[in-house]
Formats: sequence, structure tokens, C-alpha cells
Amino acid sequence: MVNRDRHHILFPRLEWNLRPDARLLRGNSTLIPMLDRSVHEQIHRECSQVPLLGHNALELTRLSFIPRIGDTLGSIDSLIMSIEKSKQSLKCPPIDKQLADLAIEAILLQRPLIASDIARQTYII
Repeated sequence: MVNRDRHHILFPRLEWNLRPDARLLRGNSTLIPMLDRSVHEQIHRECSQVPLLGHNALELTRLSFIPRIGDTLGSIDSLIMSIEKSKQSLKCPPIDKQLADLAIEAILLQRPLIASDIARQTYII
């Protein structure tokens, strides 16, 4: 039997648990896939941490994020779209837009590893 771990796409925990909006977004079950332990470790070894979004971008992202129940990849895409949308707001200062871009890049680095593991799980079942 393969050892599996829950992976929070929004990591590191200490940073993403600092603010209530961030904690709610990080704790969304559609953004916590079960992954093969080796894939989970690979993500933490090879992918950048996801920087915490600025206050306004975080609030706007959380409000517009639509989780895709039973579809981790769809939820990742929805999260990215919500972050992109937050950057369009006049409430989002330039430095928050830069943080948002870095967060999207860090999430996108994880996506192919997560997708590959999900495909492997689907094939095994």
C-alpha cells in the first residue's frame, strides 16, 4: 500500500495561518489533495512556498474563490483565476499585485506534480 499525505497547496502553514482570511482559504478541503508521500515531499523540496497575499488581494481572492468539489485541479484553476481577478481591483496596490504574481507562479509549479499523482491514482483505481 502506498503511503499518502494530505498536501496543503497554500504553504507554509505558519504564514498562511496568520490571518483569518488566509486560514480559511488554506483550509479549504478542495485545496488539500491526498498525494503519494514521495510526491508530497518532492513538492516541498522543489517548489517555492506560496507567499501570503497582501491584505486586499487576500480578501478579494477569498470572496471570489469558487471551490470545485471533487476536482482539485479545477479548484487550483479557480484559485488562480481568483488571485488574477484580485489584481484588477483598484484596492490592490502594486506590491500586492507582485505578491499575487509570485503566489500564482508558486501554485503553478505544484500543479503538474499534483496532476500527475491524481492521474496515477485514477489509473490505479
